[in-house]
Amino acid sequence: MMILGQVENWVAIYDLGGLGLWTIPYKALGVTVQTLAKIYKCRTSKMFVLNASQGFFNCWKIISKFIEERTLAKIQIHTENTCPELLQYVHPS
Repeated sequence: MMILGQVENWVAIYDLGGLGLWTIPYKALGVTVQTLAKIYKCRTSKMFVLNASQGFFNCWKIISKFIEERTLAKIQIHTENTCPELLQYVHPS
């Protein structure tokens, strides 16, 4: 909402719908992540990726080794549609 004088945090939720590693729209995903990083710098508190394919999840395990620990703590990748921690940020409906 960008309320003047208030600190706001963003929770980004990406539902990959089980798309395979080669069918994910990486360009669109990249634009979204870059926009969050550029315009809303330091506002993203959590990022949840739901319904990731097993291939995506395995690649994430490798890529995550090269990401800062502070940034890594903000990102969660799940191969299912559910994530108990997500319910701390959003209503189930």
